[in-house]
Amino acid sequence: MSITTRILGYFAFFWVFVLCAGTFVQYWDFNHDSYFLHIKQKAVETGWYLPAFYCHIIGSSVILLAGFFQFSKKVYNNKALHRTLGKLYVFGVLFFAAPGAYIMTLL
Repeated sequence: MSITTRILGYFAFFWVFVLCAGTFVQYWDFNHDSYFLHIKQKAVETGWYLPAFYCHIIGSSVILLAGFFQFSKKVYNNKALHRTLGKLYVFGVLFFAAPGAYIMTLL
């Protein structure tokens, strides 16, 4: 792997990490004063929206990190770790990110 590709990979990982952390920290205190939640105030009042929203935000952050490491040659060569991260990725998408997003679209 060339040095340019490696640097771009690290930059991409850092950028995804910053974006995930920024989104996660914005809603970490479960404060409903954010602009996005004010737009969805009617949906928030149903009681179903916030659990789905937090499930989606937290699950997606973990999924993005697990998915990123799947492209590492070291992880790929360690078959047990590669399978575990792959299972975490699929489990997270099927049981956290996708259902959370689906419930949010219904409300």
